Amino acid sequence: MRNVQGAITIRNHQVILQGEILFQRDQSMPNVQFFSELYRELKLAYPKFFKMDPLAKLGFLAAELLLSPLSAEDKEEMKIFLACSHSSIESDTMFQNTISDESDYYPSPSLFVYTLPNIVIGEIAIRHKIYGENSLQLTSPLNFNSIIKTLHKQIKWEENRYALIGYLDYYNDKYEAEFYLIHS
Repeated sequence: MRNVQGAITIRNHQVILQGEILFQRDQSMPNVQFFSELYRELKLAYPKFFKMDPLAKLGFLAAELLLSPLSAEDKEEMKIFLACSHSSIESDTMFQNTISDESDYYPSPSLFVYTLPNIVIGEIAIRHKIYGENSLQLTSPLNFNSIIKTLHKQIKWEENRYALIGYLDYYNDKYEAEFYLIHS
């Protein structure tokens, strides 16, 4: 891949940044608790994090670790290309539960917003003030190295620009994020 400036993998309650273990917890810990502990470890001040669904939290944390060293100018026209296998099924299911029972019918707006898988890109873009092109593609989880290469090929490069590309997924209490920061 062209000019990889950074790489992060988050899976199995472990954060690997640039090939080094940055953060790790026992795998018996609930996923959402792991995400919250990582958030606190990073000393972030972004209260909206606690309203996000698990997929958005995962993408947010992976992006935060790769993008925080960049200047606002570097991020402004950055491109974001991500792939995901199970879409927003976790939030879809939670939202469905708020409307299934006619006697306790309350469609939750805070859940509804996360029934779109591309909201994770929106959360990243809002946090980092990124205004560039973005896309989230649904794909099979069989070979995410191939997915990463495909996303990389789709970028129309402009001089001195960055792109955040990667794969993330959250389904059935399993999660994974593998992001790369690329510079033209």
